[in-house]
Amino acid sequence: MSRINAFRSAVEATFKTALPTLKSCELQLGRFDLDELERNSIRAPGLRIGVLRAPVQSNADGSYDLPLECAAFAIVQGSEPARDNDAWAMAEAVLAILSPRQRFGLDNIGAPSKLRIAPVLSGKMDRRGVSVVAVEWTQVLRNATAGVFANSPTIDLIFEVNGEPFDPDAGAAP
Repeated sequence: MSRINAFRSAVEATFKTALPTLKSCELQLGRFDLDELERNSIRAPGLRIGVLRAPVQSNADGSYDLPLECAAFAIVQGSEPARDNDAWAMAEAVLAILSPRQRFGLDNIGAPSKLRIAPVLSGKMDRRGVSVVAVEWTQVLRNATAGVFANSPTIDLIFEVNGEPFDPDAGAAP
């Protein structure tokens, strides 16, 4: 599994365990918006988790670090002001899970940083009785491409000279 996908799965599992009263907690490809709400049936209260961006940082040793820009979208349905209050409370619970020691059980990952909370405002969402509050953070995945080809089959290169196999380590050609 890629390290990004391992991170995404670990984040989802952590939030599901820590917030067992949610009716749904799922991964999201990118940012959550009204189109996503209309396209998918989302049970509320729910949490959608996504990696929004991953700018690549090249290191002198040839490795890559990825500052994963992540978000957890707290989704609540109901009447105002209760749904707004519940969405903010869910966001605060997500923030508590993102403690400075949170590594989601993974190695080579930095602490959550650049945390912020913001409502996702839309008149259409409001008319549908939905409130969404996003918790965004950055978490650096170090040496991101390590092991990408670890489970790939070995490629054997066979050299031929005049139609005969040639082993460059064995000496001269036949």
